[in-house]
Amino acid sequence: MDATLKETIKLFKGIVVLDILLIAVLFILRKLDLAMLQGILIGSIYALLNFRLLAVSINRAVTMSPARAQMFAGISYFGRFALSAVIILAAIKVDYINALGVIIPMFFPKVIIIGSAIKRKS
Repeated sequence: MDATLKETIKLFKGIVVLDILLIAVLFILRKLDLAMLQGILIGSIYALLNFRLLAVSINRAVTMSPARAQMFAGISYFGRFALSAVIILAAIKVDYINALGVIIPMFFPKVIIIGSAIKRKS
């Protein structure tokens, strides 16, 4: 199993834990409804997909010449950024998905990566 797949699996586990924590907090605050659950599911799936797309593009870029890799990385970044915008705008437009529920899980990979770096350092 390659390193990026191992990291993706670790990230998946972390996202599930953070999803459960988010759902528990929203339940306690009485802010949990079907639209929020659908948003959390969509945001979590997209966060994992976005991380995987990043890993695949980095693996491809390291095999290219520096100039070509820089162009490829820029195009890949813009594509992932545009896809994020489309997902968020779609969540805002439709009534049956909570946009905040989509946006919050998009930050989970950053939380997990920073948390694991802090854990490794201590």
